[in-house]
Order: sequence, then structure tokens, then C-alpha cells
Amino acid sequence: MTAYRPGAVAYDRAYGMPGTVRQTDGVFVVLDRPTGMTWRVHYRHLRPATAWERRQLLALARLHAQRLRGIGRAGRRHA
Repeated sequence: MTAYRPGAVAYDRAYGMPGTVRQTDGVFVVLDRPTGMTWRVHYRHLRPATAWERRQLLALARLHAQRLRGIGRAGRRHA
């Protein structure tokens, strides 16, 4: 039904943000973000992500990983 494959990055017009396709279920697509947010959306609300949106998702993944490690902007640990 949908051309979105797991691992592809799509932009959800309803949420106004990109996500990585986790799985498809008929006309629905499950997206997730590096922060762990997961949601299900009808494929008609999606469009392929632009290069900028894909970079945005990668930057979010890096930021989230840094915060999980407790590293701030200057590379210092938070007390």
C-alpha cells in the first residue's frame, strides 16, 4: 500500500517533524525519533524527508546521545 520502507526518513506533516520508518501496517506507518518517541500515522500525512530534515534527525540523535552521557555544550559533565 505504501512506498515507505523501514529505515527510510519521512516527514510527518501532521506533527511537523521527520522520523525514521520503523514499520508499515497497511495504510499506516510507524515512525520513531532518536529520543524514543514513536507514533503511527496514515501514509497520506507523510512525504519523503528533505536532505535538511534528514540532517536534522541525525543532529537530534547526536544531541540525545550526548545528553544521555551527561555531556553539556562545552564537553563538560553536569554536576
